[in-house]
Amino acid sequence: MKKLKADVSSAAETLLAFIKTLPKQPILLAIDGRCGSGKTTFARVLQEKAGAAVVHMDDFFLRPEQRTPERFAEPGGNVDRERVLEEVLLPLKAGRPVVYRSYDAHKPAMLEPVHLKPSPITIIESSYIRKSSLWKRVCASLQLTTV
Repeated sequence: MKKLKADVSSAAETLLAFIKTLPKQPILLAIDGRCGSGKTTFARVLQEKAGAAVVHMDDFFLRPEQRTPERFAEPGGNVDRERVLEEVLLPLKAGRPVVYRSYDAHKPAMLEPVHLKPSPITIIESSYIRKSSLWKRVCASLQLTTV
């Protein structure tokens, strides 16, 4: 386990060094990958090292009234991309604070508001963002895989 932590920490340091070379501020970084690939763990390490804000796309599952066969046929169609764009990505790009409410599909209900202050780096932790219309909104991306 210590080796894995060292590898994740080293990878985070390498990525942060790369991000410093990017001209755009604020940086929207997409961490994409399948379930269990380490997206959440890696986002947490980046958050600790760089003070990055983290948005989990799991907070944006479709509400029942949005679920259609057409929507589910799209890659990443189970995510409310419109809400992510309006409530998170556009305000972050403009350097404005963000307030959104997570959707808990198990209850089903909207939860208490989440407040994010503008941050030099915001991480969007997701599956399928690379295949969605939100892709053009990010500055850099990382695809995690398991071996």
